[in-house]
Amino acid sequence: MSKRVPFDLSRFKGVTNCFICEFLGGNTKYQHRFVAETERAVAFLNRFPTLESYVPVAPKEHRE
Repeated sequence: MSKRVPFDLSRFKGVTNCFICEFLGGNTKYQHRFVAETERAVAFLNRFPTLESYVPVAPKEHRE
């Protein structure tokens, strides 16, 4: 079983924009690795992982 790693808030501070919108828009400051992509959603490797093998899936349309 994977060991949980504490979230490093100091690396995350200062992020004010929607990182998914920035990532999908090609902003190099928000690079993540694509795992899969469909017309409506994207799966990617988390830039700040707290668990091994954790793959977030998000809609391509911005939501609050």
